[in-house]
Amino acid sequence: MKTLRSTCRFLFLFALLFSWLSPPTLTQAASLTVNTLTDTIAADGLCTLREAIVNANRDEAKYADCAAGSGADTITFGLSGTILLGSSLPTVDDPDGLTIDGAGQSVTISGGDAYRVIHSSDTLVINHLTIADGYAALGLSGGGIYHCCDGTLTILNSTFTGNRAVQAGSGGGVYNYWGTLTIINSTFFDNHVNGAGGGVFGNHADVIIANSTFSGNSAQTEGGGAIYNEGGDFFITNSTISGNSAGLYSGGIQNTWNATSTLTNTVLSNNTFKNCHDGVFINGGHNLEDGASCGWGSNDGSLSGSNPLLGALTGSPAYFPLLNGSPAIDAGDDIACAAPPISNQSQNGVPRPQWTHCDIGSYEYVDAIPPLVQSITRLDPNPTSATSLRFTVTFAEAVTGVDLSDFTLSVTGVTGASILSLSGGPKVYTVLVDTGSGAGTIRLDVLDDDTVLDTWLHPLGGAGAGNGSYTDGEVYDVLAYRNFLPLTLRSGDTSNKVLGWGLFWISHRFLTKMALITLNGQ
Repeated sequence: MKTLRSTCRFLFLFALLFSWLSPPTLTQAASLTVNTLTDTIAADGLCTLREAIVNANRDEAKYADCAAGSGADTITFGLSGTILLGSSLPTVDDPDGLTIDGAGQSVTISGGDAYRVIHSSDTLVINHLTIADGYAALGLSGGGIYHCCDGTLTILNSTFTGNRAVQAGSGGGVYNYWGTLTIINSTFFDNHVNGAGGGVFGNHADVIIANSTFSGNSAQTEGGGAIYNEGGDFFITNSTISGNSAGLYSGGIQNTWNATSTLTNTVLSNNTFKNCHDGVFINGGHNLEDGASCGWGSNDGSLSGSNPLLGALTGSPAYFPLLNGSPAIDAGDDIACAAPPISNQSQNGVPRPQWTHCDIGSYEYVDAIPPLVQSITRLDPNPTSATSLRFTVTFAEAVTGVDLSDFTLSVTGVTGASILSLSGGPKVYTVLVDTGSGAGTIRLDVLDDDTVLDTWLHPLGGAGAGNGSYTDGEVYDVLAYRNFLPLTLRSGDTSNKVLGWGLFWISHRFLTKMALITLNGQ
């Protein structure tokens, strides 16, 4: 019953979210534009963020430097940079809803490690912003944003970093009490609390998290280094939660008060002490964790005890790339990836899927590197006098389309050497070579004609014949075997008298024989 109720609520929340988040909300012209990075209230002809919020809340032009608010207002920015607050911003309580949108600029709103950045009590959308160094003082929560109790809080394409809640405080990045919190394509990095929920604390709240990353967040004395769910329903899809820590229980996600967290296509790894703790964790399918604390095992396409092979954080908002060979690649659920709020997008900005299936986590792997020949080495002893030899050809990744026409021999001295057969693959191949006749050297080379392809259909060396050719392989030294062969030459006389001796060479294929000649006649 709990699972059914959570699922129905999840579908309702998505319908509500995407009926409200229509494109005009974020793309049409703003009603108020901030044109300064200062944090003042003054009649100086400059519209500050602080003044714009007041005008939007009141639907009037209390401060003439900014346009008047009217209805569901949007605040945009005419410049990039950091707004260093001298105190917390005015509480956002616009009953019509307010959007603060930094799209087209690079805007950071900083609490200077002294003030909470935003207190919201009504509908608020944060888009393309960095909320940094917010500070919730003794007994307060929500260093970056504290949201309570009406309306919704929606965070899009944004970064929360360096925010703190000290002493008994919780929710370093965001504290959401009741209402609905939605986080899409955003990153919570290096946020800290003394209490619980270093990144996000949801208190009896419905929370949707998609295409997002949580890393470096911590809860010093309690749990939920990344996420703390108290009595709510969390729905987490195609997100990556890695490298978070807690003083107790879970550095990843912690549920309390009969809370339920449903995870789908999500990576959890390297969270101290474990990835999941307490409450109910519902396996939405195709999750990956490096431990077993979430309890899904291998059910519904999920992977437990697996290293996701994450690269270093990069991008803005930051994400963990999947390294080549990651088990998360092509292991996601395509239905979940296609549905809102993922809608076949990824945090790194490329469409899903890039190959046969979408990937697990916020990142969609893109193979931008063409395949290359890694090495060609001898498989048999060297030097040699054998009639055939083997080479090992190793590509940097799995490839297809490899056949005998992709190889040629570079020889000195020997004649008649040829390529006999090819076996192995898809990354390591064995080539058998006939050594021909005579003494000399044999080297196997690769000729790139753009028919050898990797999994993503990139040709060897990239587009263009010849740029993936390889001529630096190991060389076989082919020896001619020599020995003495006794030989007697006779005349017509049958007395078999030896009259003299001499030496001459007899060559056959690659064997050169030395003969001892005895003469019995005149």
